[in-house]
Amino acid sequence: MNKKYFKITWIIIFLLVSNNLKAQTNKNPLLNKTSFITITPNPASDYIVINGITNSEIYIIYNLLGKLVMSGNINKTNKIIDISNLINGLYLVKIGNKKTIKIIKR
Repeated sequence: MNKKYFKITWIIIFLLVSNNLKAQTNKNPLLNKTSFITITPNPASDYIVINGITNSEIYIIYNLLGKLVMSGNINKTNKIIDISNLINGLYLVKIGNKKTIKIIKR
């Protein structure tokens, strides 16, 4: 497969996913009210910390192809997620039904 074709395909997928997430955020008032949820550090290499969680939440991490690559539970006291086993790239982290955040793993 041509490298240029591969790069263009990833850009198109990224734009489609980004536009879809923006559309979902604008349609769902609950998503707009939870903007205090953040992920640090971003970019990250070994772990991410979910800030702004008040209750126990399920997290799901997807790659840009929409494949689930990791999931689990987080809460106020256990908000660190080990991402050291993920390959470098862009991922989407969904926190419960509240928010989806793009992260970069490097």
